[in-house]
Amino acid sequence: MAERKVPGVNKHTNFFVDPLLIQVRPGYNRRFMRPALREHIDSLKAVMRRGGRIPAIDVTVEDGVIYVEEGHCRLHAAVELIKLEGHQIKLEVRQFNGSPYERLAYMDTSSNGLRLIPLEQGILYSDMMSLEGASHADVAASVGRSEQHVRTMVQLAAFGPEVQQLLIDDKVRAHVVLNVLARFKGDLDKATKFLVASVRAAEASGDGRITNKSIAGPALPKRVIGSVVSSLDRIAATIPAETRSLLIKDIGKYTEEGTETAMVSLPVNCVASLLDMLAAVDEHKARLADRDARKQRKATKAAANAEPLGTRTDVDPRQGSLLPDGDGEVAADSSLAVEA
Repeated sequence: MAERKVPGVNKHTNFFVDPLLIQVRPGYNRRFMRPALREHIDSLKAVMRRGGRIPAIDVTVEDGVIYVEEGHCRLHAAVELIKLEGHQIKLEVRQFNGSPYERLAYMDTSSNGLRLIPLEQGILYSDMMSLEGASHADVAASVGRSEQHVRTMVQLAAFGPEVQQLLIDDKVRAHVVLNVLARFKGDLDKATKFLVASVRAAEASGDGRITNKSIAGPALPKRVIGSVVSSLDRIAATIPAETRSLLIKDIGKYTEEGTETAMVSLPVNCVASLLDMLAAVDEHKARLADRDARKQRKATKAAANAEPLGTRTDVDPRQGSLLPDGDGEVAADSSLAVEA
């Protein structure tokens, strides 16, 4: 029976395809394998095992070859079930019509899969900018985000494999990396050295991740701050207002290099207040040192029972894929990058 046409409704035909016939474009990887992505793929596999329906993936056909454009995790899950578990699966697909630039934008705006993490977005936006001479504003308009967001994510993609791997391993969050980059006024080399050293120090003390707080150092507790402020108030009270004004006015000429040293006399109770302030700070430092020593002993004990995982710096973490990439084969190593 022929289908009746309804005004305002267009028909779109989907197809069912053997996943092993669907390829991933060489160099198309922008996803990194990490625990959240692995869990996402495993959840898709569970749905497929019990015969559940999943959304169609978007593909293009070029010279008789089918390429996935959106739905890489669904394809990844299906390929694993076929290659590693022997299941017979066909995926529902629909044809995507768009330019290479539009394909990249669609990867970010699609809501069918796991959202890209900031680093992955930065790599995607950088690739979009390399096409058609697109600007930050052009990319922002294409993906429905602010220009500042695009600029910020692109800054993450500018880092090398060392920092990228730290982000993938969740040793540091994107906002911390960006704050460090701003501290070094955009110097990627200095920021990289600082981040790597900070992560190593955190691992040595038993911490799993560095934060803005850990980088800045522990803040003084209110009790110590109160003691310091109280001591400063007592010191200020011992110096007459006229003397303070003269000191403020002339202090510059005594602090310049090569100038003659000037002496200032302080009452005994003023010196006592200074010593009280220093004692409060020293007591707090001693407590921190004791805490760090305990953490160090705990980390050393844990390291003796398990081989530590080092940061991968020998390869670009974007290389490699578990999905078919031109030859239709699937790798067994689940630590490599995949698309979502």
